[in-house]
Amino acid sequence: MKWLAVLLLGALLLLQYRLWMSNDGVPEVWRLGSAVAVQQSQNARLAERNRQLGAEVHDLKQGYAALEERARVAPGDPAIRAALGDLYLFEMNWISKAIEWYEGAEALAPHDLTYHWRLMDLYLNASRADKSLQELKFLSEHLPDDRQTRQWYEFYKKEYEFDR
Repeated sequence: MKWLAVLLLGALLLLQYRLWMSNDGVPEVWRLGSAVAVQQSQNARLAERNRQLGAEVHDLKQGYAALEERARVAPGDPAIRAALGDLYLFEMNWISKAIEWYEGAEALAPHDLTYHWRLMDLYLNASRADKSLQELKFLSEHLPDDRQTRQWYEFYKKEYEFDR
């Protein structure tokens, strides 16, 4: 009987040692518990960021909708069309949509050089060199004292050889 008690005590000590000292015992449970807490904290932070981004997307959509509605209500206002072009370009990087709105602004205010400058840049970034050169030509003709613009036009006309 004494040997059985010693054997059972030895087995208990061995199990307790394994439970408290091994890599897959209580220390592992504590490590996993703190890892779960860290992950929950990150998830909460990311959920808040996602909520904020969702609100920004909603605001942008509302902004686009409001500006597009203003453009429908006041179709003769080139500034609204330019504002929409900027929204599409800078907020969504949607260059074709920005070009569309700036072309509308330019059509409404053909002598406002601001729209021609923006269109020249947009066409160039959209790899539409012929349209960019056309805008640059318009600008050089309407800014006769601007030597730099005239030089750019002559340079690009020669480089792209559109007039041949």
